[in-house]
Amino acid sequence: MAYTERDFRSKKELKEAVSKWVDYQELLKNKPWPGTIGAIVAQPALMRPPQPVRTYQPGPFAANHPSNGTVYLEGPHYPKAHTWYAQAELKDGIVIKVK
Repeated sequence: MAYTERDFRSKKELKEAVSKWVDYQELLKNKPWPGTIGAIVAQPALMRPPQPVRTYQPGPFAANHPSNGTVYLEGPHYPKAHTWYAQAELKDGIVIKVK
């Protein structure tokens, strides 16, 4: 089991953060970068872009943590009791999908 770098209190928070990141990447891919300050201010996602959700494996198994593929997550972080578990897809070390 792995953790996310941010300590999400619920699986819903994790899904929202991943969704915002994926949507932001689609926005950047599909639209050319605006050339004026007014165009940037008109798009709030460009003013304060979301951060990617990354994962890590604590303990002696950290070297075997994948950067692509499926990983299983749990949270919130120790010492709090784990209240959610999730299966996630990683691409280049960033979570792109949560089940």
